[in-house]
Amino acid sequence: MKRDMDLIRQLLLAGEADDPLSEASDPLAIPGVDARIVARHVELLVEAGLMQANVISTDQTGPVLAVFDRLTWSGHEFLDTARNDTVWRRSLAVVGEKAGTVSFEVLKLFLFAQAKAAIGIP
Repeated sequence: MKRDMDLIRQLLLAGEADDPLSEASDPLAIPGVDARIVARHVELLVEAGLMQANVISTDQTGPVLAVFDRLTWSGHEFLDTARNDTVWRRSLAVVGEKAGTVSFEVLKLFLFAQAKAAIGIP
């Protein structure tokens, strides 16, 4: 499976929108995306320290379902820099064009630099 940065962002946005006062936790779902792909990406988000979630796996197929718990501080920080659609698209394009692939750490640094520039911090 190839990591999908747009899906990563969608999952963070979905997690942020989750009602923290809700007693029932539904599996994270993104319309049009297979639950196993979502679960694999949530697993990556947990590994990266951006989200806490329960990833349900089977011995035969690996992760099959993910139940969101909460975004971490780092998850909120990343999402704050990636929230704007225009900045997100431009950042993916620039980082991908310059580096050939989109490394999460490079993307994160670029988004942070864009956020600083937007508020006038050199």
